[in-house]
Amino acid sequence: MSFSGIGLETTILFAREGARVLMADISPKALERGIVKVREHVSQSAQLHTITCDVTKEDEIAKMVEHMDQWGGVDVMFNNAGIMHADDADGTFAIAVHPTFSQTSTRSSVQTGS
Repeated sequence: MSFSGIGLETTILFAREGARVLMADISPKALERGIVKVREHVSQSAQLHTITCDVTKEDEIAKMVEHMDQWGGVDVMFNNAGIMHADDADGTFAIAVHPTFSQTSTRSSVQTGS
């Protein structure tokens, strides 16, 4: 896993515009590398947070959403989770098709009125 590409660039763009950004990844090491990369491109005052989250597990998504709810809700949510492993078709399917992330995060936004 690595925090790179579209996810990294989107994080940088939002942080540059003053957004409070929560970076989530299944890998703590990827988050550590990602935060270093983002800090190279944004002001040190940028509000960046990290959380380890497996988006195939509803309880982990709920914890991530609870973290964001403490901010007073969410204005923009960008789900860029994705994997592709030839030896893990179930895992690939779970990320690409399973609606857990969308259902859980949307449910929270509706409940908080965001």
